[in-house]
Amino acid sequence: MEDKFLKKFRELLRLLDRELFFQNISSCCGGLSLAQCHTLLEIEKNKNITITNLAGNLLLDKSTVSRSVENLVQAGYVDRAVPSENRRITTLNLTEPGQKTCQSIKWNNEKYLENAISEFSEKEKKELLKLLDKITMNMIQLRRNSDNSGGSIC
Repeated sequence: MEDKFLKKFRELLRLLDRELFFQNISSCCGGLSLAQCHTLLEIEKNKNITITNLAGNLLLDKSTVSRSVENLVQAGYVDRAVPSENRRITTLNLTEPGQKTCQSIKWNNEKYLENAISEFSEKEKKELLKLLDKITMNMIQLRRNSDNSGGSIC
């Protein structure tokens, strides 16, 4: 019984992941990559963020994030600033086009998800959020435990 459950669960997660991937790509407007869209959304969420903190939040190495940010700066979506109180760091913020792009990404994704769960009752929506939160927190904890032990959970 458990093997059937896990097999079906993995299959559904793969399908969900694939559908979310396609939706995320289609919601990234202006020729931006999916990584650049995630970068913009993270900068929007965390005003005056540093590259180091941004890389940590995105779970990517600093050089990868630096390249992505450089492209976004050149495209006019992100501004860099050096705070007068600490000239050793550079902080990132969205420009007006960057803010508009984030709004568009979020609106597209919200409409898509709204349609995807339109037939759910309020009770089902609450249960879905509860279960998604629980599995997400469990997965984060498993990753952190694996990171701290220096190995994989495999």
